[in-house]
This record gives sequence, C-alpha cells and structure tokens, in this order.
Amino acid sequence: MEEVEGELRDKFGLNSYEARGYLALVVSPMKPKDLATAANIPNPRIYDTLRALEMKGFVHKRGETYVAESPGVALKTYLLGHQMSFE
Repeated sequence: MEEVEGELRDKFGLNSYEARGYLALVVSPMKPKDLATAANIPNPRIYDTLRALEMKGFVHKRGETYVAESPGVALKTYLLGHQMSFE
C-alpha cells in the first residue's frame, strides 16, 4: 500500500493525507470522521483534504459520505485539469 501511496504523491501530486484518504475510500465509502480514523488523517485536516480530492477529481460526495472515483475516472479528470491549465 505504501508503494501505491508513493505513486499517488509522485505522479499525481497528492500529498500524504490526500493519498491515504483516496486509498481508504477506494476500499469503502466513508463519512469524514470515519475516514480520518481509517486513513490516519488528523480531524482538523479531513475537510480540506476531502475538498482538495474533490477538486482534483479523485472523490465525490454522496449525501454525507465520500466515494472514491475509479482510478480510470480520476486519471482522466486529473489529465483534463492539467490540459486546461496549459491552455
């Protein structure tokens, strides 16, 4: 799991909290408090971490629960975001 986390940081520019949060949500959708515990993210940082993951296209909110996008969808959104920043 650490190898995948490292790749998310290196290749996709996620920070450690974002990478751990995304990987935890791939396993199961969660509410923020549960995600903070599962991914070892401090409670004060969970909402800004989720907001960043949403903006980068890695997660979306469904009610009070956050759901990971499939890796293929997340990659496409990530690439589109970079393409738009160059244009």
